[in-house]
Amino acid sequence: MRDISSRSLSLTSVRYDSLAVRIYASVAVLQGIADNVGTFHGMPFSGKIRYTRIFLRRDGRWQSVATQQMTMQ
Repeated sequence: MRDISSRSLSLTSVRYDSLAVRIYASVAVLQGIADNVGTFHGMPFSGKIRYTRIFLRRDGRWQSVATQQMTMQ
């Protein structure tokens, strides 16, 4: 978040693939693949990541509580 707010990280394109969402009462597990293009500290980058995000429903809102991602070759 700090890199985005400081503009060190700039995404110019994000394409999502293989998105799956599973809801278990007040917990949601989101898994997918993101194909990102952008710059980081002025250097261009591109590539796919596989990610898992966990959300918890609190006070009627979904809040992110954990994220894991890895680069795909």
